[in-house]
Amino acid sequence: MAQGTQDKPNVSFRRWAALLLLPVGVKAVAQQPAPTDGIATLSVKTQLVTVDVTVNDTNGHPVLDLGKADFAVRENGTPQRIRYFSPPSEHRMPSTGELVRSSADLNKIGGAPVSILVLDEINTPFTDMSMARGALERYLKTQPEILTEPTALFFVSNSKLDVIEDYTQNKAAIQAALKKHFPDYPWQLTANSGDMALLPRMSRTLGALVQIAEAARGIKGRKNVVWVGKGFPSIDVSQTPPDSLQVITDAIKRSTFALLESKVSLFTIDPSTLDPTPILDQESDSGMAAGDLNGTGLVFGGAIQFQSMAGATGGHAYAMNNFIDQEIASGVSDGANYYELGYSPTQVSDDPAKYRKIAISVTRPGTKVIARDGYFPSTTPAAAEKVAAAGEDLDQVKFDLSTAALSKLAYNGLAVTAQEKSAGQFTVSIAAEAIEWREAPQGHIAELSVLAVCFSAKDKPVCKGSSEHTASTTGDVAHLKSELTYKVAVDVPSSATRIRFVVRDVTSGKVGSADLKIR
Repeated sequence: MAQGTQDKPNVSFRRWAALLLLPVGVKAVAQQPAPTDGIATLSVKTQLVTVDVTVNDTNGHPVLDLGKADFAVRENGTPQRIRYFSPPSEHRMPSTGELVRSSADLNKIGGAPVSILVLDEINTPFTDMSMARGALERYLKTQPEILTEPTALFFVSNSKLDVIEDYTQNKAAIQAALKKHFPDYPWQLTANSGDMALLPRMSRTLGALVQIAEAARGIKGRKNVVWVGKGFPSIDVSQTPPDSLQVITDAIKRSTFALLESKVSLFTIDPSTLDPTPILDQESDSGMAAGDLNGTGLVFGGAIQFQSMAGATGGHAYAMNNFIDQEIASGVSDGANYYELGYSPTQVSDDPAKYRKIAISVTRPGTKVIARDGYFPSTTPAAAEKVAAAGEDLDQVKFDLSTAALSKLAYNGLAVTAQEKSAGQFTVSIAAEAIEWREAPQGHIAELSVLAVCFSAKDKPVCKGSSEHTASTTGDVAHLKSELTYKVAVDVPSSATRIRFVVRDVTSGKVGSADLKIR
């Protein structure tokens, strides 16, 4: 993962600007006939903006019985017609039993949401970290033995984002894993001082969020990240050089796009009850829609703050509260109980730098609405074609593959399985329906990158190999149900005990992984 240095403070974020995916905030479908001499052409564009909305009463309890007519949506102050409405009852687990014991079971839950609890061990002082851990333990004690939603527990440290416990509904499994986990000491907190020295931590934090988004792209429902910790450090706008400031804001915007594309909402919980840093008030017109930094809305109180990403993704920022366990419970509840609204903007904009504000209200008095406060328009088809013609960024490919390969996170953007046929001989299969096929002179083709990494009993990488593959079909790619299977040979050393295969779709950037114990 990219790291910044003190003598070149913006290297880290220039790398992020190159590595993160193109902005995707809403889905756009365009049809543009070829121009004909002397005849006017018609360009038709349809945008569908979807927004997840949580509604609570004055006591913080979810309000679950609202109908479509109870909501009003405005974009840039203009009323919008709600074309799609889905109540919280449609985002529930299909059964009250224990369906999920690992990420392999997530295909059983349909469009139900999942919770991802993240312990921030890079930005949080050790004393606050201890307080946060205790609060998480108290929160878990109040939950049923079989959790309502599948829940995973991750941590981000000075060196990596990793798994404490995989997705499960077994509360005892999470409690046992948390008890065994020894937190990393946040040495970067005191290693340097000044805004420019904070960039490595900021880069690591954004990288963890993007990695979570990429790993969870295959989960159909909403992914609610409850981030327990301070998040990346605030950046003083007045003390930051303009070129570095632009790189930072671009990196945050691209990270936010990655979260939105994967349907991830961020709920931030700051365990420091005495922190004097002002936290943005999401009830006011702030967050991503506030401020005046080239219209990006990333500035609040003269500083770029981690909490602004919560409002931009439909989550919420909790802070200055002694009852951290209750804040964790609120974050999980707010993320799980949501309505989904969809509308087509009355005024379409292609300007990717122009932030479009969303305001959602309900007719019922005494309620509070939590929803993302706006979006940047998605990349236009013409821009996307230009990028595709230029070819993929090699650094991005290497970053996606190596990050996934060295992690224990299960990546499910692609459905990948692997089998060991004999010593050093494997087959890797990918579900064709998740692959993005592109047109070719005869049918459609897909391009896939495969990386294999072997690990020792101490989880040290001891071998790796990569290969490129192309598939073609003349059939209807919209209804493909088959698998693509490739033979992969790996020179496996005797010290290896497991092997991880990572597959990346070159066209879409989706990533899938499969892990095997080596016989």
